[in-house]
Amino acid sequence: RQRRMSRKDSNLFLDFDPSFDRPKRKLSHLSSGEFPALSRRQSLVVEDALDYSFNSSSPDNSLETHSIDLRKVKKISKNSLAPNPRAMFLLKKILQSSKQFKKYKKANVYQIHRFISTVYQDLLALYKNAIKGLDMPFYLKHKLRDYAYQVMVNKYGIQTVADKKFVQLLLGLIKHSAGNVRAKLFGTFLGLWPQTEGEFEFYLKGVNYMTNLCNIGLVATNTWHSSVQLIAFVRAQDFAKKYFQQKLKAADYTELKKKLEGLTKIASKTKQPVVDIDEVMSLALQNFKYLLGVAQDNLKDIFTACDVLFSLLSARRKQPFR
Repeated sequence: RQRRMSRKDSNLFLDFDPSFDRPKRKLSHLSSGEFPALSRRQSLVVEDALDYSFNSSSPDNSLETHSIDLRKVKKISKNSLAPNPRAMFLLKKILQSSKQFKKYKKANVYQIHRFISTVYQDLLALYKNAIKGLDMPFYLKHKLRDYAYQVMVNKYGIQTVADKKFVQLLLGLIKHSAGNVRAKLFGTFLGLWPQTEGEFEFYLKGVNYMTNLCNIGLVATNTWHSSVQLIAFVRAQDFAKKYFQQKLKAADYTELKKKLEGLTKIASKTKQPVVDIDEVMSLALQNFKYLLGVAQDNLKDIFTACDVLFSLLSARRKQPFR
């Protein structure tokens, strides 16, 4: 393919691969408007990669700070639901030993809460037709860790940069989880700490009900980077009533209401009682796991009773006819 270009532009090309219609360029010369052949999206992605480097012994995981092959800029759809083994690999590496990532900067609280709010809003919008009620069965088509890693890939465009940012997120969650309920829950859903099956689906159903489906009470104003996401107390009360009143015993439900009232605060602007939605869901998850344990025990009792009945019938058939 023939193309006219000045001497200055021709010196910027390092080499050209015939199998790909874009040449390799130096990172230091790339900008959003310098190369018309480079799209605005790709130029921004490459500009973001200027400040990052990923050092590894494997050649597949190395990002050179002086040159980059644009073939590595992957175009992946934002709603990709395919499981990503890379996210699980990085998570296992951190769980095995986080000391090997000492040189990595940990994500701060502002970055963590902004990312968490973005992921939750995207998932609620993605599954808005599936989460229409508290008692409706709802199952995620993918793991949260895969979706979170996919968000990183879509944002930065380069896998090595996405790896580094994902590791920084995980390390930041571990660091700030001690006194931060929102970060602790998100890290649990990602797989940093043990969780019960169905916890994250229940969390999304509860948050969706209190923020989108319930119409009573005032809507609290929250920012994306806020560590506390407030909700009207009457909405949290209505959520607990509709989901737990018929499932819990009377004494347990009364205790739940008392603990819920203990979480209330008075909003500075509206002067109305509000609660932290993550504290509410943390309390709700405790009762959810309790109900799940009760259901499993009842199921075991049913199977045990069936086995006893089957053994009695078998023994009766072996007796001679009278």
